[in-house]
Amino acid sequence: MRVDFCEDFELPAKEIYAYFRTPADWPRLFGSFGPTRDLGDGWYAVPLKSFPFPLVAKNTVDEPDQRVKWVFKGFWRGEGEVGFAPMPRGTRV
Repeated sequence: MRVDFCEDFELPAKEIYAYFRTPADWPRLFGSFGPTRDLGDGWYAVPLKSFPFPLVAKNTVDEPDQRVKWVFKGFWRGEGEVGFAPMPRGTRV
């Protein structure tokens, strides 16, 4: 499955980046995520409310205020990436 989105925010990239920096930060952004569990070596288990299997994710690319990329393992497999582009009045995600 592929999910794409493009949103403009009237905020600087550094404020938006903070919500995507690591999988441990995702619950601050998405109410459907429960508290994360650090599995060591950069891996995090991110539970999805009302679903029996957590996302298990690790950062593979971290370019502060520019781009973040993850790999998923376990039940959910694949990659995720979020990029931040400056706009005249904020940031495009």
